[in-house]
Amino acid sequence: MSVRIRRAAAAVAITAASLVGTAALATPAWAADTAKVSFGNLIVSGGPEANSMRFTRAADGTVTLRDANASVSPGTGCVAVDAKTVRCSGVENLNVSGGAGDDLIDNDTGSDGGNPNTGLPASIGGSDGNDNLQGSTGRDDLGGGLGFDRASGSAGIDSCSAEVRSSTCEN
Repeated sequence: MSVRIRRAAAAVAITAASLVGTAALATPAWAADTAKVSFGNLIVSGGPEANSMRFTRAADGTVTLRDANASVSPGTGCVAVDAKTVRCSGVENLNVSGGAGDDLIDNDTGSDGGNPNTGLPASIGGSDGNDNLQGSTGRDDLGGGLGFDRASGSAGIDSCSAEVRSSTCEN
């Protein structure tokens, strides 16, 4: 192999390695929530940061997740609206894990779409941290995890496991 070809190959390898390194530093894998729909369940996993997730539902049945504190990566059944928001279709239930950090997770699906009594049922886990979990008009299972947590079930039959539980938690 000629010297010229070896130098060109080395330059390409160095450029590729620097681009890969820059991309890895730009967006750490842990810095994003992930959201996907599987068999009607919107499955969301938060990162270690203090998430501030709000779920809403439009009249057409699509569910929007916005996290004011972290980016959201869309998976199957979801599309990105912007870096912190995804819109998902085919959702019948929410299955949310906030991850570490002091999380605020709000299932506000019952206040959209013109019918306040149609909140999606949800299983919401705050995990580690001091979490604030808000249910909707559907059946909610709210579990704070480690830390000093607050849970408010709203209407519907709700199960809450937290240090502070609202009167809307039946179990």
